Amino acid sequence: MDPSHRDRVLLVDDTPQANEPMRAALTLGGYEVMTASSGAEALRRIEEDPPDVILLDVMMPGMNGYELCSRLKGDARTRVLPVILLAPHD
Repeated sequence: MDPSHRDRVLLVDDTPQANEPMRAALTLGGYEVMTASSGAEALRRIEEDPPDVILLDVMMPGMNGYELCSRLKGDARTRVLPVILLAPHD
């Protein structure tokens, strides 16, 4: 493995300010963090440059996280991508 390689994380959340602490922590941990603010944008980003893992908010308008995950797992090109679903909490 290339020692200069940084694992890429795609953080998908419709509320960018809510995920800023996670984005900062991942960056400090040495990960390259890409973001998308909708399911449709995430699909485009994944098609262009697949990440190593996807952190996915389940509560988004339009295409929610469950639907996006289902679409990814139903596609032979993306079904192997690890997806971690994130649920809001109080």
